[in-house]
Amino acid sequence: MVLINSHRTRAISIPMLSILTALTILGVITANYYTINEKDWFARLETTGRAYSQLIIEIADVTLDGKPVDDPSKLIMVVHNFTSLPSTLLYQGKFKPKLQFLIFVKLLRLRRGESLIPVVTPSHCYAITLVYYNGREIYDGVVMLNIIPNMPTIEKKVAVNLNRASIPKTSSSCSGLPFETNSVPTALAGQGSGVREEWDYEYAWTSVLELHSISDSKVYAKFNEGSLLYIQTLRRRWYNSPTPPEGLAWDDVGAKSSKVTITRTTGYATDGAHYTVQVYVKYYYERWKYYVDPSAGIIMYEEWVIPEEADSSKGFRYITGTKTCYCGSVSGNSVRIGSITGESVHFTLAGTKGYYWTPGAKVFFTVSYSGIPSMTLGVELYVERRYSQGIEIIVEITQNHISESLYGYDARTNWATVYLVWVAD
Repeated sequence: MVLINSHRTRAISIPMLSILTALTILGVITANYYTINEKDWFARLETTGRAYSQLIIEIADVTLDGKPVDDPSKLIMVVHNFTSLPSTLLYQGKFKPKLQFLIFVKLLRLRRGESLIPVVTPSHCYAITLVYYNGREIYDGVVMLNIIPNMPTIEKKVAVNLNRASIPKTSSSCSGLPFETNSVPTALAGQGSGVREEWDYEYAWTSVLELHSISDSKVYAKFNEGSLLYIQTLRRRWYNSPTPPEGLAWDDVGAKSSKVTITRTTGYATDGAHYTVQVYVKYYYERWKYYVDPSAGIIMYEEWVIPEEADSSKGFRYITGTKTCYCGSVSGNSVRIGSITGESVHFTLAGTKGYYWTPGAKVFFTVSYSGIPSMTLGVELYVERRYSQGIEIIVEITQNHISESLYGYDARTNWATVYLVWVAD
């Protein structure tokens, strides 16, 4: 049984004044911003260690099952900031084609190469939910954005396709708000308004990368503070019932970046051992309730499971004997490491978005619904092998080879995983 503290799961109403207050506290302001040039912005960041980035999101295209929306006035928009959890509701109401936010940027360190690259924290995550209701049919869709605020101005154009949803019929006796009307403040009893009904969090050991050694070598990983793991975010929604339909599936919304809390190094894999490395990840559950059309009794319920951060202070766990590629020979990108004891190479893990997914964790929450005071909700999440900002695999030779050299190669994963092989010179 998963236990939760009484302060963690609650019904929460969020008046609009509270939303504006939260935006001010977070430094996320939907107002005009004077944009400085890149040179001055980088200089300020390097000198003071902090700055603001302006994020401009343009929703350039909204479609209904692939067809253009004929009347945008019938669109309802909800914008969440999932950067810190539980989430912050940034906007709810009528559709806006352009959104502008200021993001507070804190510098962790500078990486120097051909150009100055600031490594900042945190990476920001926004989810935009759109609902279209014309009095007969309802469509909805969601898009999630991961933003690394490493420039003074960041512009994103997004397209959202809305899919038709089924609506259970409401009782003819239900007029106005059919469920729990008294719990909703008057300020929220308007079209597009909503409340967070419940939230919870749990930790789970999550498989995030592999260490593959070979004879006469040792391999380990270094997770730098602010490094990013990309872990699946799940969402599901239904209408006009306070409890979800039985067997309702979760939708994959994409991978959310989850930061590593402190710099830490794993143990070694040596002489042919293979390990899957697990880190301790914090996951949140949230359930929201939106009044799409109060007069018609159309209510949408939306549930989320979202990764927040990898608590590397807890160390690592290892699953032994695991290997996802039995390649046999060098394939994909390759790097010569050497043939002499002590020679080593640091591989910065990369990966490609949407390319390489592996099972990550099973997470269990204790939740409640109307008429169900407590139940266990379990979900399985995958990890996308796409990294940035400093996760490294270090390979070191432990025994001289006279006529062979050790190579690292990625088996066409774009360095999401490093494999090793001795090759005759």
